Amino acid sequence: MADQDDPQGQSRPTEPSDLKPAPRSGRCHWCGYSLKGLADRGNCPECGTSYAPETAARLQPWPSASKICVRLGWPIAGLMLAGFIGINEGGLLMGLIIGYAMIVAVGFNSYFQVRSMLRRSLPEGIRTQGPVAIWRKIGTTVCVIILLVFVGGPFVFGVGCLILLSNFKWSN
Repeated sequence: MADQDDPQGQSRPTEPSDLKPAPRSGRCHWCGYSLKGLADRGNCPECGTSYAPETAARLQPWPSASKICVRLGWPIAGLMLAGFIGINEGGLLMGLIIGYAMIVAVGFNSYFQVRSMLRRSLPEGIRTQGPVAIWRKIGTTVCVIILLVFVGGPFVFGVGCLILLSNFKWSN
């Protein structure tokens, strides 16, 4: 510890908090600048955005490749399971139902998992501007198309069949 003169002219050891702010972990929620070693509250030295412990602690490291595979891959594993069930004798209908559910799950799961990972790991300024924002829009569009084709398509087909069958004149 360093020595410091007090009002009476004698030296006394300084407290660690007198030397510098307590180290902290966290990043600016807008630009991602490291706030380590800065006060608990203040403005980011990089972009000027105000921060607090709640906002600085929000950003987490990007998940590992294995965690990303688990988070995004379970519907694909379900599709493989549906294929195995469908191959077995008498399991075709169950395989089709599970397969359909997993295809729908790909769209929903991909949208929500990627959105969650981006919110947890990327600062808002990076997440909402530039190439990341463009890829988010492309990914959202792909997820919506998957859902429209595999949820909207069968729904419209089913409603159309019901309308046709209700207007059909059955002969004896």
